[in-house]
Amino acid sequence: MSVYTASTARGEYCVSKAGLSMARQLWAARLAGEGIGVYEIRPGIMATDMTSAVKGKYDALIADGLLPQNRWGTAEDVGRAVASLVRGDFAYSAGAVIDVDGGFSCAACRRPSGRSGGRFDSRARSRYFEADRINRQESSCSSSRIH
Repeated sequence: MSVYTASTARGEYCVSKAGLSMARQLWAARLAGEGIGVYEIRPGIMATDMTSAVKGKYDALIADGLLPQNRWGTAEDVGRAVASLVRGDFAYSAGAVIDVDGGFSCAACRRPSGRSGGRFDSRARSRYFEADRINRQESSCSSSRIH
């Protein structure tokens, strides 16, 4: 999700994801004619060691409707996507992107039409970005505060 969701607090992370996405496109175009599939799996908010420090923040955002599928993603979710690629289930899908993100990237799910099938609230996305902005301000101000 960081490939299309800018976070100035993690700019280098977002840029690395965008770079890998371009590499997928280039390699897919170059290797498709040889019958070699190149794909990109884009995990969303995953319960991992990396996200354990922000668990409370994301628990609240998810509970508040950030994702149409109202839960954290798991390694098993990503593993099932990888397994489908390994089996060859996407043999005619050179360069495909597979979002494993609980619907975060789904434009149709963000419409306020009530068709999302859950508690998803597009306003939660705004709160997500606002929380990121506040985190950036706090981290940049912490070194200049007088204690």
